[in-house]
Amino acid sequence: MEMAQAWLESARHAGSLRSLTQAGATADFSSNDYLGLSQSPEIRAALVGALESGIALGSSGSRLLRGNTPFHSSTERELAAIMGFESALLFGSAYGANLGVLGAVGDQETCFFSDEFNHASLIDGMRLTHARRRVFQHNDLDDLDRALAGDRSRRKVIVVESVYSMGGDLAPLAEVAGLAARHGAWLVVDEAHATGLMGEDGLGLARGLDRSQVPLVIVHAAGKALGAQGGFVLSSECVRQLIVNRARTFVYSTAPTPLLCVHILASLKWAVSHPELRARCLDNASVFRERFPSASRSPIIPVIVPGNGPACGLAAFVRARGFDVRAIRSPTVPFGSERLRVTIQSGHTAVQI
Repeated sequence: MEMAQAWLESARHAGSLRSLTQAGATADFSSNDYLGLSQSPEIRAALVGALESGIALGSSGSRLLRGNTPFHSSTERELAAIMGFESALLFGSAYGANLGVLGAVGDQETCFFSDEFNHASLIDGMRLTHARRRVFQHNDLDDLDRALAGDRSRRKVIVVESVYSMGGDLAPLAEVAGLAARHGAWLVVDEAHATGLMGEDGLGLARGLDRSQVPLVIVHAAGKALGAQGGFVLSSECVRQLIVNRARTFVYSTAPTPLLCVHILASLKWAVSHPELRARCLDNASVFRERFPSASRSPIIPVIVPGNGPACGLAAFVRARGFDVRAIRSPTVPFGSERLRVTIQSGHTAVQI
């Protein structure tokens, strides 16, 4: 208990103590519900229809026990077909998908090459393996090239996000894939903030990369623009089997519910078939960036307010005026780059922005 109290007091002193707060009735400028699909009446109707048809409420076990239902298999086939990949694999969370994928492909003969701004789930996934990890400067292709050239590991795996969650900027994926091909490396791309929103037809930014030259694994999240939960991994069938056998978050987790399978597929199809929602979201973000210029090329727009105290104070000031904006504090972001993380949605009006 003394340890807990000491840790909490230290975090409070540093201004980094977290607490749970309700969303309230303020305008949402903080969630990742970019297309408003978490409140879609059409998707809600699809889920109600599935419930009325008698779909199971739970999966009852892991996929390798009794939790592998026809809903899981058919959903994965459809996801793979929509995305143009050989196979797909569902996870109950995108965080678990990242941990599982990196745990499956990494071992003592592996070196991960990780962008310094990668998400915590990617960092944790690499740390849990016996692999080495080399961090390269954010989006710095020369630094990545030098790191790859100087490493003699049997297996090299580059790990990046297509859209970075705290800055909203994009990875130079084509160039990173070129380096992967040149150095014989795998490429793992976290598409969490691109799924259903960015790229051709809203299918992400990594889909068009040349898979004939680079072993490519893509992790998609359903809990952001798709307004659902969970995630899915796109890869070759061989890599899918590797993940099924080696990813501890897959092997030892209860399978996603059949209802979640319906939800993810319905949301993805809705996002793909409604380009006007995606265009409106990105247009709204462009309008906001006219007032707050940044390197962002997505609906995630940081407003830098150095210091945990000032960032929290400004966030509270904005919330008191009816706009739900949250502060991102160090150590989540580097000290001195604390910020308001503003997220823009398709449903925002010009007046709100």
